[in-house]
Amino acid sequence: VMSAEEKTAHGFGFGLSDAQTGQAAVVMSAEEKEREKARLQKLVKEFAKEAVTGIAVSLVTPGTGAQTPYFFQMDRYLTVFSLQPKDGSNSTAEATLQCVNVRDLTQIYKGADVAMRAPGLGRLAGLCVGLDTTRADRQLFFCFDEPLERDKFYTCLKILRMSVDIHRSDHADTP
Repeated sequence: VMSAEEKTAHGFGFGLSDAQTGQAAVVMSAEEKEREKARLQKLVKEFAKEAVTGIAVSLVTPGTGAQTPYFFQMDRYLTVFSLQPKDGSNSTAEATLQCVNVRDLTQIYKGADVAMRAPGLGRLAGLCVGLDTTRADRQLFFCFDEPLERDKFYTCLKILRMSVDIHRSDHADTP
């Protein structure tokens, strides 16, 4: 650690070359990347455990903002999720609509993007995560009580969706 005088003498903050700042930034960002990677791995691992056993969510109707309690549950391979009504009712038609392969998710979004795609949600949009699927251009909107819960759900689903693409490209060459 340099004193203020040493920093000034070495030019820190005054005409520092790009090579010097770039190198320092790379060292810091590498450390930050490792910390962030570890944090995200832990977050996804916790999410995966919760998702396999079932997460209580509120499915929101975009036009009215009406919320219906559901269980969001994923298979143990984290490739398919289903939505089961929390009250236990389960019509066959509803069940077939509510089973979605993660690779069929075309968009995962939150906040302003939800407000833009579902203006009927109003202020609720800030607490929602939206999913667009390939199945008949179906959209799903989940509302959360806390922004932190919304962000965890959003981040983990985004990571799981990307992992499906990575897994698929890793096995594209295998016969």
